[in-house]
Amino acid sequence: MVDQPKFHVALTITNVKSLIPIMLDAEHGMYHSWAALFKVLVKVHDLHHHIISPTEAQEVAAYAASKAADPALCKRLDAAVL
Repeated sequence: MVDQPKFHVALTITNVKSLIPIMLDAEHGMYHSWAALFKVLVKVHDLHHHIISPTEAQEVAAYAASKAADPALCKRLDAAVL
C-alpha cells in the first residue's frame, strides 16, 4: 500500500497577505503590529518550532521525535515557512 502524504494545515496557506493584512514597511512603524500577527499565525499553524528552536528538554525531544518520524513532512513545513 502506498503511504498517503500527511496533511498539515500550514500547507494550505497560499497567500500570507490574506492572513496578515499589515504591510511590513520600515518607514511607517508597523513592524511591531506585523510581528505580533506573524507570531500568532505561526503558532496557529503549528510552525513555531520551524522558526524558533525549542529550549525545554521535553519540547526538544518531542520535536526531534516528530522530525524523525516524518522527515519529508518536516522538510515541506520548513519550505512553507520560507
